[in-house]
Amino acid sequence: SGHVRSANSLAYQGAGIDGDTPDPGGGGFDRDAQGEPSGVCREMPACLQLYSARYPMPERSLSGSVEQLRSVFAQLHRYGITSIGDAYVTPGLTLAYLLANDDEHPMRVNLMVIDESLGFAKWLDRLGFIGWLSDERLRSGTIKIFHGNSLSGHTTWLYEPYADRQDYYGVPPDRSQAELNALVKDIHDAGLQMAIHANGDREIDMVLDAIELALEDNPKPDHRHRIEHASVMNPAILARVKKLGVVLALHSYVYEHGAKMDAYGEQRYPWMHANRSALEAGVPLAGNSDYPVSAANVMIRLRSLMTRTSREGKVYGANQRLNAEQAIRIYTAGSAYASFEETRKGQLQPGYYADFAVLSANPAQVTAEAVSDIEVIMTVLGGRVVYEQALTD
Repeated sequence: SGHVRSANSLAYQGAGIDGDTPDPGGGGFDRDAQGEPSGVCREMPACLQLYSARYPMPERSLSGSVEQLRSVFAQLHRYGITSIGDAYVTPGLTLAYLLANDDEHPMRVNLMVIDESLGFAKWLDRLGFIGWLSDERLRSGTIKIFHGNSLSGHTTWLYEPYADRQDYYGVPPDRSQAELNALVKDIHDAGLQMAIHANGDREIDMVLDAIELALEDNPKPDHRHRIEHASVMNPAILARVKKLGVVLALHSYVYEHGAKMDAYGEQRYPWMHANRSALEAGVPLAGNSDYPVSAANVMIRLRSLMTRTSREGKVYGANQRLNAEQAIRIYTAGSAYASFEETRKGQLQPGYYADFAVLSANPAQVTAEAVSDIEVIMTVLGGRVVYEQALTD
């Protein structure tokens, strides 16, 4: 998940981390029976401490980033993808996107700038969205905030304990409610959209509290602030989301990560990744893979939404299954709405971008389990073929 990492004893020694090192706020080190670190760190406040002068964080070159982005674009085209949202963008990565995203390597990208670079994002906003720099392929205006931890990493913060550890509620966020309130208000008052990562019910309520306060002080009916994932919910949380006009980008990764839901207990399954309940409540939904946490292959994502069945064959929350039309709409029109682009993309309409994929079969006319076998024959972006399946005998 990126929220849980491992390192050997040399890394711990190089960083000076041992049994006497306290866990930092918002993170922690797994320990053995003697209290010594056992090799696993949880969340970035802990994991980043493992980099040291002896074993520094690897540096990334601009040219290397540009080539990597172009390689990713090509892979995504093979999946029929013409638009993405990058939820961890720095000023340096923004420059890499500007250089990588040309006529030979096109991709429509919603740059979600990390909150540590808020000043940079405000500067971009004063310039206006930067589509004019790249033929309407890049846009800014969204700030990514991490408030809360990982569902698949079992660090997300809950009101009730984990099913497999009755004394464990997850890792509390490092940011206090007052600090979150101030950050949310700053971004909201600047006229920027927020995409706030939160998975556990306890984290989500903190986020909704902050958004509610910001809206009370400065009402903006069409803010479209987002919660990324909102994995563990309940009816009261969903009602608050609807009342506040929040967009949800819920997970669709039961196929790969269903087994990790076991730690949360069967009683939670009906309200985990609650796509159907949210749709029925009229809450706007955006599709996402959370790549690389799960594959960017859209057909696997649709299958997961439609079956709620893991690779091992276990069903998690059958009440949240979607039909093909609902799943496709979340991944197209729903995602376009979430980035304020619903009048330009996400549908096949006159005047919209000529962005589309040609499939080997109609997802609505095969079994839900067979959707992941559908192949992408061709991908078109801006009227130009960017991927075409090779013909075989």
